[in-house]
Amino acid sequence: MKTKSTRNIFALALILLTAISCGKYDDGPCISFRSAENRIIGKWKVEYFEVDGVDFTQQWIDNYDWEFEFYVDEPSITNRVLITGIRFYSDSNVVSYANSFWKLSNNEKMLSFDISNFTFPPSDTLFIGIYPLQTYTSATYIIRKLTKHEIWLSSENAGHIYFIELS
Repeated sequence: MKTKSTRNIFALALILLTAISCGKYDDGPCISFRSAENRIIGKWKVEYFEVDGVDFTQQWIDNYDWEFEFYVDEPSITNRVLITGIRFYSDSNVVSYANSFWKLSNNEKMLSFDISNFTFPPSDTLFIGIYPLQTYTSATYIIRKLTKHEIWLSSENAGHIYFIELS
């Protein structure tokens, strides 16, 4: 009887160790019962924005502070992202939004979306935002953490490293 109990405890410990060590994202969670797509779906705002180790969060909030809503368009079953609060001119009362597509790739470790398809685009092409969260930009992010309440993303481009926390 004692051997059977010891064997069951060992099997349970092995299963738990395997589940914990197999976390998909560097910063967690170790295990989740919700799909990556279901954790991404929702409204998100930038809580932290870093470029090459320098905190740009306050600059982002003061000048841009966009809201990102990831959803699935039911009739067409496509992944969409609605980005609201885009001001092409700081003195303008006109607030535009972008409605585009998003996708997961690389075994759900990468998230891609672009910021285009504006409701009120200016006549000239203005780049608004801080790369990679910038108008007329498409980027692919490494998902560092993906929970129901947090998404941590990183991206590299032209020798710069970007880290973004959404909540």
